[in-house]
Amino acid sequence: MSKIRPPAKTRCLSRCRALIGVFLATAFASAGAFAADWVERPYNPPIGSRWIIQRDLYAEQNDNGTISKKTFKITSELKIVGKTAEGFEVIYARRNFSYDNDDAEEQAMARPALQALQGIEYRVVTDAAGTPQRVENLADVKSAVRGMIDAIAKGNSDPQVAEAMRQTLAPMLEVDEAGAAGFYLDQLPALAAGQNTGLKLGETRRNSITRSSPLGDLVINRTLTIAEADAATGDVKIVLTESYDPDSIRAFLHQMLERLGRNGTDVSEPEKNIKDLELSLDGRTEYKVVDGMTRSLVEESTTIANLSGTRRVIKDRKVVTVTPAP
Repeated sequence: MSKIRPPAKTRCLSRCRALIGVFLATAFASAGAFAADWVERPYNPPIGSRWIIQRDLYAEQNDNGTISKKTFKITSELKIVGKTAEGFEVIYARRNFSYDNDDAEEQAMARPALQALQGIEYRVVTDAAGTPQRVENLADVKSAVRGMIDAIAKGNSDPQVAEAMRQTLAPMLEVDEAGAAGFYLDQLPALAAGQNTGLKLGETRRNSITRSSPLGDLVINRTLTIAEADAATGDVKIVLTESYDPDSIRAFLHQMLERLGRNGTDVSEPEKNIKDLELSLDGRTEYKVVDGMTRSLVEESTTIANLSGTRRVIKDRKVVTVTPAP
């Protein structure tokens, strides 16, 4: 008995459904295998290796409608000199820089200061992910920073302004070994954020970090997620977003107001002023990690500061590359 064939249109629909089913099954099977097979490579640069870190910063600053632009480039060298139980021993140093600013006065002050910091070799201990933990030759660093502060102060012809600059920058000499590791090493801490993350595909991690500076501490709320990953090589693109924690902003502004000459006033006065101030951050960074080591990052951020009647909006674009030294 011959089989009755369904109409051509019905046969076509059936075949299409079958093809779609095969396609979806294959796609999801591949995705499942991809997710299961991808493994993050650990940060493990060879001992004795040398790396060139190139950081190019482009910034536009808008002060109540007055716009200025600057470019700030730093070429640094990172040497991996040893391994410890907690991580690595490294030497970090700026080897070259360029700085151009539409604000001639700021440029005149900044260049001698930057020159004073060039060539300092920071001896640093990191954790297993390459995050700087402490600067071991802190006395040498502080000596160079004193020279930087002197250079900035001498760039001011007004003795009162020069003294005010000295007092404002003096906290830079108060940091300890751990504080120096987070403050003086340019992009080294940021590069480490893409290494040994422990992230899984599809995971979004939320946490907060404290970023220390001589002017005070700021808590930054962050999210970290994987945008792309290669199961064969382990290479990965990671996306980080950042914003200031509101409570830490209030504490930071209070501290800043007191440091800028309000120490003798009633404590309630800075608190009143803080209500009229604003400080915010909206940042996004893409990391490209190769064989466990961040080899490039692109950071774009907008910072808004409304302080003492001046509303300042800063838009930054920072590009950092890490390449083997020749």
